Amino acid sequence: QVSAEALQQIPALEGLARYASGTTSYSATVGLRQGWLEASVSSALRGLQLNLPEPLNKPAGADWPLRLERIMVPASLQAGRRPQDQISLQLSPGASLPGGLSLNYVRDLGGTTAQVLAGDVAAPKS
Repeated sequence: QVSAEALQQIPALEGLARYASGTTSYSATVGLRQGWLEASVSSALRGLQLNLPEPLNKPAGADWPLRLERIMVPASLQAGRRPQDQISLQLSPGASLPGGLSLNYVRDLGGTTAQVLAGDVAAPKS
């Protein structure tokens, strides 16, 4: 279980999490690929309420399947290449946003700070 209050303590989530209340269950998988962290988190978000404008206003009792994943780009781990990761998010809010929402981006991790190389956001046309 994770609470909205706990999510508010994560710097990357605090802006969105301040509109959340309640708790939800989740599952997570963490591993290493050539010493680099890879992780995935899945949740139905049941029990978590989001007080946002439509179509992102979520009642606590609704299931909105969420998957967040961070993997390394395998080709970037070859000798002489700069390491890159890919972060993807899929959210399926059901009838409020048919077709769901997805975000994907690739980052270069070879410098002192990660640099976004490419990314996209996809949502169905209304």
